Amino acid sequence: MATELTTVDIRQLSEQHRAMQREIAEWREWWHELDEFGQPRFEEMGVRLGRFHEELAAHFQLEET
Repeated sequence: MATELTTVDIRQLSEQHRAMQREIAEWREWWHELDEFGQPRFEEMGVRLGRFHEELAAHFQLEET
């Protein structure tokens, strides 16, 4: 059962959303730089995405409660 979000909850979710957007932008820049050098690092990107998946799941769980 979902509860009503407070202003503080909404602000917290918005801040988390912006932080996630910044993180994604940093990954894109990092990946682009590696691509220019011809040295993609798939394993490292996989690890980063795995951690981000956990953050994202927690974010949406909070959003849905």
